[in-house]
Formats: sequence, structure tokens, C-alpha cells
Amino acid sequence: MPKGFSKRERALIHKALFNQGKLLFGSYGLKKTSIADLTRAVGIAQGSFYTFYNSKEELYFEILENEESKLREKLFLELEPFEDDPSEYLKNLLLRSLEMVENYPLMTQLYLENTMEMLVRKLPDDKVIKHFNQDHASFLPFIEKWQSQGILREEKPETITALVRSVLILSLHKREIGEEVYSSTMQLLVELLAEGLVLKEK
Repeated sequence: MPKGFSKRERALIHKALFNQGKLLFGSYGLKKTSIADLTRAVGIAQGSFYTFYNSKEELYFEILENEESKLREKLFLELEPFEDDPSEYLKNLLLRSLEMVENYPLMTQLYLENTMEMLVRKLPDDKVIKHFNQDHASFLPFIEKWQSQGILREEKPETITALVRSVLILSLHKREIGEEVYSSTMQLLVELLAEGLVLKEK
């Protein structure tokens, strides 16, 4: 049985698992990172891991949610809403999102290497659903405001956020799209999407 930890020790170990998990998952992916790798990096017995997390997937998911939350906050701070040009705002938002996804290992791994499939199998359904709903919640204020002003098409908000997510998923298939035409293709796709969603300039 793993020894008990004091409150201070638990806090330090939890932080160390989070930080080492971020490094190891980012470098090797979820599948190739074992619980033994994580506990070895932190300096605790392998059995002690389960006093903090039920699985390595749970740790990965916690790191993913934390990092995505920081990325969303950074994105919305960087891009002040273009109240006089919603189409331009949407284009910049999507292009900046694509750039962030391509430079963030945990997000690129999510739809590659069967990582999402592994998470869905190991995590409770409500956790996975809540994760996907966070994207919708982030965009909802903009969607509702612009729809009420007659700027954005009257589609279901869930459909619009799913469309945005679809563009981000496409960014993970650069090879299939064709690396030589990828940038121009995504630029055109984003422009067409923004122009198609926005009904009129305000």
C-alpha cells in the first residue's frame, strides 16, 4: 500500500504530476507515456499515482482542459471584437485559433494517434460532453449578440460552433489536404466561412 501523504505533500505531488505530465504527454503522447514514466519523473511509487488520479487519461484530460482554457483566454484577449466588422473578427479568430492548434502538441495529438478514442473509453461520458460544450460556451455570447443584431445567420449556435471546430480538426490533416496548398486552402476556407456566416456589416 502506498504511504499516506500530508496535505502539503499532496499539493506538491499533484503539481509535479501535472507539470511532468504536460512535458511527457507533449513529447511522447498519451499512448507512449506510462504511469511508471510519470511516477518515476515525480519520484513516487507507481501505486501512489492512484491516490491522485484513476488513470493516466484522467491526468491528460486535466492538463488538456487547463491548457485549452488558457489558450481561449489568450485568444479572446488578443483579438478585440471588431464591432464594425464582424466578418473580419471571425476570420482573425479562426486563423489565430488554427495557428494555436498547430503549435500545441496536446491538441494536435487529440485527433491523431487515437488519443480522443482512448479518452472517450476511459473517462466518464459527462466529462467528455462537458469538454466539448466549453467551446460552445466560449462562442455563445458573440453568436447570441450578433444574431440578435441581425449580423449573423440564424443557425443553431451549436451548429456554428461545430462548424468552427470542424475547421480546427481539418488543420490536423495537412498531409491529406496537400502541404503545398494547405495555407492558401485554409485561408480561403476561413474567408468563405466568415463571409457566409455574416449577413451584413455593422
